[in-house]
Amino acid sequence: MERRWSSIRQDGFITHCHALWVGTKVVYRVTIETTITLDQGHNVEWVAAVSKAKLDVLRGEMQHLLQAIETPSGQLSQDGEFESLVMYVHQAVCVALERVFVEAGAAPDRKREMETFVTDLLKAFGLLTSMSIDSVEESVLTNEMLRFYVLLRKFLMIPDDVQHARNKLALAVLSLEDVETGTQQDGCCCICLDAWEDPSLPTVKLPCHHVFHEGCVMAWIRQSVKCPVCRAPIGQLASSTMLHYGPVKKQIKVRSNQLIKFVKPIVHYGFVPLVIYLGLSTEPQADLLMVLLPWVQPEAPAGGAY
Repeated sequence: MERRWSSIRQDGFITHCHALWVGTKVVYRVTIETTITLDQGHNVEWVAAVSKAKLDVLRGEMQHLLQAIETPSGQLSQDGEFESLVMYVHQAVCVALERVFVEAGAAPDRKREMETFVTDLLKAFGLLTSMSIDSVEESVLTNEMLRFYVLLRKFLMIPDDVQHARNKLALAVLSLEDVETGTQQDGCCCICLDAWEDPSLPTVKLPCHHVFHEGCVMAWIRQSVKCPVCRAPIGQLASSTMLHYGPVKKQIKVRSNQLIKFVKPIVHYGFVPLVIYLGLSTEPQADLLMVLLPWVQPEAPAGGAY
């Protein structure tokens, strides 16, 4: 699982920048395209506008966030990964303000620097949304981490359908089950058509029980989250029963056994956007993150408490 998850942590975007002059001021329009295919069978392209005023606001927000996570008690996340990510983005914003928005105009190298800056923020967003959440203090998860997520997503103007596609990919990866090499009988991987003879190639089983080489299916699910053989959805939660979280008055359509199966890995991998994807809210709110937190607590019952 760790190997598969690492392969998608910074996956999915291509950028291209144009400079637009408004009087004496320049606005950089960065076209961003996903490399993950959506349900409609195509990639999505959108534009994030970056101006000096917008960057100044982001720098101020990042400074407030840095102050919020500075505590005398030490690191708030394992190995300081969250704190390092916040510092990385803050430094990237400061560098962009110093190098890109200068008086001499929009030279080609500045457009390249803006592309690099936006790409760096997209990578940070990918790392944040796939961070090991169970290694972060609960108060940070429901406050600073969520705040950071909102800042990045709003600045990059990431559309809902793009984030949903990334979440579907994440759920598909979480649903893959390792299969011991050599346990397969006759036949071959239906994607690459190679036999199962090579013990160095890890194999995985989908929820529908079809088996493929891990590398083959990881490439496949970036284009489709349906089984190559039977077309069954990979990692999607079926809607049969309704579970309620009283104070929020929202509903999640899932089967209870599937919920238990998925919640634990979701808490560990990419908790923040997946909670939103599961239908609890279209906007991230701290109280909604508490819905799945019982699964993090050692004393919680196996089925959680609603």
